[in-house]
Amino acid sequence: MALYDYQLAAGHDNTAGYTNIEDVVTYAPRATWVGQRPVRHVTLDQRVHYNGVLSTTWAWDGMSIADLDALVTAYLGDYDTPDAAVTIRTRKQSGSYADFNAYINLPVEGQDYERVTSTKLRNLTLVFRDLVEIP
Repeated sequence: MALYDYQLAAGHDNTAGYTNIEDVVTYAPRATWVGQRPVRHVTLDQRVHYNGVLSTTWAWDGMSIADLDALVTAYLGDYDTPDAAVTIRTRKQSGSYADFNAYINLPVEGQDYERVTSTKLRNLTLVFRDLVEIP
């Protein structure tokens, strides 16, 4: 039974192919909510403008290597693929869920997670970048 509505599908505009993340890995992630673009400029007329690329992260304190293998295989294909197009359902700053086209980055050992044993890892951060909301 899924506790959260975080979902993922391979390819862009693929809301029909969604799988709940808890059906792929054991536990749901902690996710950063999608807000404003990361670069904020205040112009001379005191108006605020946001630029940059929207991104979000899904993070787990711990995970089995088998769960990571399942994620990589399902959405990147293999460990030799640096990134791939996906469709995600994640939370916006308002707390509501929304659909986004994005690119998933291959998690790199030592940078995005730490291997603890031959079967366990900790502090996995999965980065989704170039988010574009699907209307």
